[in-house]
Amino acid sequence: GGKGFYALDITDPTETADEIALWEFTDDNDIDMGYSFGKAQLVKLNDGRWAAIVANGYNSTNEKAVLFVLDIEDGSVIKKFEVDNSGDNGLSGPVAISVDRDFMIDYVYAGDLQGNMWKFDLSSTVVGDWEYAKLFKASSGQVITGSVTVGNHPENKSGRLVYFGTGKYLEQSDLTSTNTESFYAILDDDSCTGSSACITPSTLVSQTVEGASLAGRTITDNTIDWTSDKGWRVALSSLSGVSERVVGRPALSGSLIVFNTIIPESGRCNSGGETFTFVLDRNNGGAFDSPTLDYNADGRVDKNDKKDGKVVVAMQPEPPSGSSKDPAPDLVILVSGDGLNKCINVAGQCMDLDIGSRSGRVRWRQLK
Repeated sequence: GGKGFYALDITDPTETADEIALWEFTDDNDIDMGYSFGKAQLVKLNDGRWAAIVANGYNSTNEKAVLFVLDIEDGSVIKKFEVDNSGDNGLSGPVAISVDRDFMIDYVYAGDLQGNMWKFDLSSTVVGDWEYAKLFKASSGQVITGSVTVGNHPENKSGRLVYFGTGKYLEQSDLTSTNTESFYAILDDDSCTGSSACITPSTLVSQTVEGASLAGRTITDNTIDWTSDKGWRVALSSLSGVSERVVGRPALSGSLIVFNTIIPESGRCNSGGETFTFVLDRNNGGAFDSPTLDYNADGRVDKNDKKDGKVVVAMQPEPPSGSSKDPAPDLVILVSGDGLNKCINVAGQCMDLDIGSRSGRVRWRQLK
């Protein structure tokens, strides 16, 4: 594909391609537009205008990290945030949120190829007052290509938590990467300003995955003190020397944070790889109080779904018979017709997002 975004008016499906095309924004409009893998955020600004918020992506001419706020009517630039111009960088998929529930956007979060997590403040009605800050800097060598999920503070304190993982799955060299990647939950208490990282990994509570088992993983459960700690982190594992990584978007479900990790097949001519689904306590990154996954595969989530007396936090669902075993970076959330039940579909399997308060059927196969 090309470097850019375009907008179509598909209100009338009988119109021709020329009639439905509204505008496009490419590297011809701005050389800092690269190959963008993130989704555009269609939002209402606090001045009443509608906008498309897009990251510049990767391999732009100057390899900067840039966020564009585009007028939804004609694609013109309302605001360009150039957050890093050091080179060898690019901004990943943004997520926009409204904190006062007026459906007008206040903040935008996005990571980059240098492992920075940026916060953009669009809460003012005056574009000139918009600002950005470097909320967090990941460990050395870690990059952020997946999108983020933002949730309220788990203990109902002020601010919010930003959940994301690190890793990359774009180039040939990524197939054999040995860099240790992580999953993070970072506190944003609205005090961060400037271009220096307000939070670093040393200020986070660390959890450790206990082994890289294919049959179910457990984790430490270190406590967190929200009066001093700035979040938590989980170092991911590796298989056969190839690093485990997060390149999709996590999901919140009640007290749980759920995400997929992948380990690609190292051979460039081979397909396939491994996928693990993690279900963690969103408060501290440890295990939930009771089982959330059907570890013993008996069709129920109950006290018997423990491994050596510990709650299992990650499993590797088997793909349906005859299907490929390609890595699945993104979660697929399925919701029942009454909206009461949710499950994660990974490679044809559906695992119930159960918080341990009920039992029953927790897995079924999606028929196509």
